[in-house]
Amino acid sequence: MQFKSSASLVRWLLTPFVRVAPTPVQVVLLLLLAAFAAPVFLVVEAPLLLGLDQAWSARIRPYGWLLHLHAACGVLALLTGPFQLVPGVRVHYPRVHRVLGYVYLSTIAIAAPVAIWIAVFHIEPAERLASVAQALLWLFTTLAALVAIRATDVATHRLWMARSYALTLTFVIVRFTTEVLGFRFPADAGGAAAMIWLSTVCVVLAADAIVAFWRPAARPAPRGPAARRSA
Repeated sequence: MQFKSSASLVRWLLTPFVRVAPTPVQVVLLLLLAAFAAPVFLVVEAPLLLGLDQAWSARIRPYGWLLHLHAACGVLALLTGPFQLVPGVRVHYPRVHRVLGYVYLSTIAIAAPVAIWIAVFHIEPAERLASVAQALLWLFTTLAALVAIRATDVATHRLWMARSYALTLTFVIVRFTTEVLGFRFPADAGGAAAMIWLSTVCVVLAADAIVAFWRPAARPAPRGPAARRSA
């Protein structure tokens, strides 16, 4: 391939990025995601990964490898999810969209059952039901998105994917609220379990609202000569 100028080469290199450029609303949402995720990683996750919290390391020792597997899959789902929701990727690069979709599905198919196992055998009884329910809902919404796209029902697939990724975000939201901001419900108000329930309900409602907001309005049926020509 030959280029007449350096400008044409630059345009050719930038074409994929221009094609997948997110809408202004999506840019805002991605910036919000980064604003939540960056402090969580720096304040919460990095010290744990580096073994700086000895009390935490001792607590998770019996199931540490499972927790790290769950976290790794969760992070991969967190990173691949936005590419599934940006229209430019699925329109111009459907194969990339499909491959990343199966990566996203695979990570949740691992992370959700591991989360259930950890919840049942290793976390406090007060949080057990909420954690298991959240993981089951995470797995169910993801599988529902898969079933919908296999049936070529794009609108339903889009809705369930939004719900699934919203539940993926609870990993970040809960830690940002409790560990970065230091807000926790008191024990007599439900404690950590109440935070899990509240975050689950809120993110699913937010996902439904966003999908409804982005859905394009139906075009009116043609009238007059245009209608006769299309008949």
